[in-house]
Amino acid sequence: MISMTYGTLPSRREFIRACGSKNLPDGIYTISGRPAERDGVAGDYTCQELYALVRQLTARWRDCEEGAGSWASDILGTLGFEWV
Repeated sequence: MISMTYGTLPSRREFIRACGSKNLPDGIYTISGRPAERDGVAGDYTCQELYALVRQLTARWRDCEEGAGSWASDILGTLGFEWV
């Protein structure tokens, strides 16, 4: 697990490398479930699209949008990154 200050993102290269190492089915990262649908993050993402989503969620968190930081943190956590 790579620790980073809360709200900081890994470089695009580090993120794509970590995402690609997960052997995702067809290279697609899927976010599903009612909470994801409710919060507008449900969908199928390539690693590059997922990085864009995490960047967007982090920006929304900085704008004090409830839940956005949790989604970004959860996604990062599945890829081996941790906000502390």
